[in-house]
Amino acid sequence: MLSVLLLAGSGLTGLPSAIASGWLAVHQVPVTISGVTVGVLPLLPTLAVAAGTAWLTARAVAGGTNSNERDRHDLFDLGAVVFSAVIGPVLITAMSLAVVMDGGSVLPVQTPNALLAFLYTLGVHGGAAVAGVVWSRRRDFAVRGGVTHADRRGFRYGLVAAMLLLVAGAVLVCLRMLMRHGQIGELIETGYDFDGFLGLTLLSMLYLPNVMVAAMAVLVGSDVQIGATTVDLFTVRGDAVPPVPVLAVLPDGPGAGAWGFAGLLVPAGVAAFVGWRCRDLDPMAHVRSVGVAAAVAASVVAVLTVSAGGTLGEFGEVVVTVSAAGVFTLGWIAVVGLLIVLVYAFLPSTRAARLAVGDEYF
Repeated sequence: MLSVLLLAGSGLTGLPSAIASGWLAVHQVPVTISGVTVGVLPLLPTLAVAAGTAWLTARAVAGGTNSNERDRHDLFDLGAVVFSAVIGPVLITAMSLAVVMDGGSVLPVQTPNALLAFLYTLGVHGGAAVAGVVWSRRRDFAVRGGVTHADRRGFRYGLVAAMLLLVAGAVLVCLRMLMRHGQIGELIETGYDFDGFLGLTLLSMLYLPNVMVAAMAVLVGSDVQIGATTVDLFTVRGDAVPPVPVLAVLPDGPGAGAWGFAGLLVPAGVAAFVGWRCRDLDPMAHVRSVGVAAAVAASVVAVLTVSAGGTLGEFGEVVVTVSAAGVFTLGWIAVVGLLIVLVYAFLPSTRAARLAVGDEYF
């Protein structure tokens, strides 16, 4: 914030309010400036903060190298770690709200909804802390909770499926950036000077995860609305979008047309990979793993798509159809996975292996 204010030549009068507003924006709290609300906030800082919280909590509960030392961490200790990871950010959010309220006469930033700010802070740090604890102690929790091997396998490959879909979205965005490098350069040149060039470039980098999530949603079959423009895998409707360089990756024609069908190969391929990696000689265990993987992947996709949208001031709303993205992800993995179950169950090698193992396996 200090760098931004100095580059903008606005002095340091509003530095505390700017820092407080930045803290709230990092936690996806909508920011209202001069009556214009921006709820579509960059995901990159939020993901970095969440990853840091998860890493620190995972280290805190990792314990020793043997099971006896690790068992010393009981539920109370784990709860204390999660509480410690959350209470600090909540206190900083409270101070940030007070600073923004007090600095309203210096910067035209309105005080956001306090309840919403606290809930978003709890969501980011609480979710990351719980994820860190669960990941670090996943084997202990699986044993104590009686989680089957099929469930653990399905959970693992559900996360892998969501990551592969996000990587596919990132690859699509990178390809579009290469194809549209001229338009991206023209939008960067609208900054007029070095400060403007740098600001637009950094802004595009911060919003890259949002665009990748939107591309992922389009690949699975959902649609994305940016103001008056709606984009899906086959069509593009509308025209005006914010002049942010990274948004030059959006198609400006009638859509991908027949090439849109090639995009359907991505979720189909990911679903086939998950269905194959979840294979088991027991068909019911195979089905169970595929079902868990589908549910986990759909949940992750839904959370990401919710975080990527919001209000965009005078341009309207940025909306990724969360229900469609989640349902389509669930459907791709479940349907293709079940087909893999049937194919694998009737393979001669599978039947021979099942006969060789006998009933003791089941």
